[in-house]
Amino acid sequence: MAATDILSLKTSMAERAIRWLYALALILIALGVIFGVWRGAMLASRAPMTNPPAMTASTNAPANAMTAQAPQPSAQAMRPMGPRGFYRGRAERRFFMMRRHPMQAGIFMIIRTLVGGFIALMIVRILAELGLAILAIPRRI
Repeated sequence: MAATDILSLKTSMAERAIRWLYALALILIALGVIFGVWRGAMLASRAPMTNPPAMTASTNAPANAMTAQAPQPSAQAMRPMGPRGFYRGRAERRFFMMRRHPMQAGIFMIIRTLVGGFIALMIVRILAELGLAILAIPRRI
């Protein structure tokens, strides 16, 4: 492409730009799908998380030892608080599947990534075809 092609309006750069942006979008969608499938496979290969053992008092303390124990906080105070002070129960339930069932969570993530990539591909394809169709409309001046 010569400098005169850039400076004159004889050739349309819009069609070339749409094709370049379409190719770039395809590359980004492919990278997103590859990364999502990799992340799902890594999640599926993890071992399920088990419950931590309950904390118990030490049995080695002498019977006559006087230890000052702090008062136990109430159940309301033990709950984790969110940014506005509400209980974060929804967030804990959201990640339950990833902690307890990593294989199913990994498969779900892979399927979600593939469906999302397909939807993004169709949207980009439709927008590119619309742009090229608009450019192909003859001008009435």
